[in-house]
Amino acid sequence: MITKSAIRLAIATGGAAAILTAHATWIAPVPSILETGKAVTVEIGNGHELGASESPLGQRGLEVFVVGPTGGRAKLTPTVAGNSLKAEHTIKEPGTHVFAFVQDRGLNSRTPGGMKKGGKDQNPDALEVVKAYRSAVAHAATKGAAPAAAKPVGLEFEMVPQRTAEGVTVTVLFAGKPRAGARINVLWPGKGEQKVGATGAGGKFAYRIPAGAKGPFLLAADLSEKAAAGAGYDNATYATAVYLTW
Repeated sequence: MITKSAIRLAIATGGAAAILTAHATWIAPVPSILETGKAVTVEIGNGHELGASESPLGQRGLEVFVVGPTGGRAKLTPTVAGNSLKAEHTIKEPGTHVFAFVQDRGLNSRTPGGMKKGGKDQNPDALEVVKAYRSAVAHAATKGAAPAAAKPVGLEFEMVPQRTAEGVTVTVLFAGKPRAGARINVLWPGKGEQKVGATGAGGKFAYRIPAGAKGPFLLAADLSEKAAAGAGYDNATYATAVYLTW
């Protein structure tokens, strides 16, 4: 688990962006192959290894929902279940469903006394004010349905995956537009997070599946942005992830 003292040390030595690559957050349907008329458990976790959540996400600013094959959107209300958050959802139509969460984590200040919630209005001694945002999506299809081409669900920062013969190509979108330079990591169950590169032109990154690899995996992206003048904070950090099965 990442402690508060570790977060303070990370920010003091490397800035807020250092936190983003320390662990990942994800949303995952269980089971990953859906069945019409049956309930699926939607799990939100975070940690250094996919499937091994280390602590439940705080629910401040958290929004969880599912988008059905015909575009309908349903809100989910997760509750704490051990080290993760969980919600139940009944699948009502065949096809590909997209499960998603967004969380605007608001402003946090780095002060001589450590990290504190709020901006400079609440922390006049702030050395740096950071705005943090994270999101995640998971694509899952009903049994026997051909997976549909992935489409954006309209998040401020998100990844849109497209399967290829050798793996998957993701497009990272920031405010709806492709974004180059986003750092990409991969997580497989039982393995730690691995840096694999960054998005190039058109916000794209191609990931080749390792030989013999099977099961779920997570591609995570993060981005740091310097705030515009007068924004009320100094930097913004964004993190997103897409849960896939192979």
